[in-house]
Amino acid sequence: MSEDKTSSLNADSTNPLPLEDFIRQHFALLLKAQEEMRENQKRLEESQKRLEENQNKLREEMVERFMQLSQQNLRQEEMMGKLEERIGRLEVLALKIREEIRDLDYKVGPFIKEQINFRRSLDEVRERVGLEPY
Repeated sequence: MSEDKTSSLNADSTNPLPLEDFIRQHFALLLKAQEEMRENQKRLEESQKRLEENQNKLREEMVERFMQLSQQNLRQEEMMGKLEERIGRLEVLALKIREEIRDLDYKVGPFIKEQINFRRSLDEVRERVGLEPY
């Protein structure tokens, strides 16, 4: 009985075809896995390349936008300088106008008093002559 079991095992282990088939299948699987690894490596390299291209594009866009903002900022600073200069000139002009108004006030006050006195004198003269006052 034990010989029957052993003889069947010996027969299976000495049969060259199943071992060769196993090795062929194993090599086929290894080759398939290696090919899949190459394809995955290729996809990974393509993805990395696209990522680097996108990073470069983004850097270029960021530099371009920075330059635009810098130029815009320079123009705004230039405009602010011009506005501040105008405001300064307007403030000087406003001070001159205030001084002229003050001078005119000083001149107009006595002129008005003189006109009032002249009017009173004229009214007195009209009353004396018999005419109605204004």
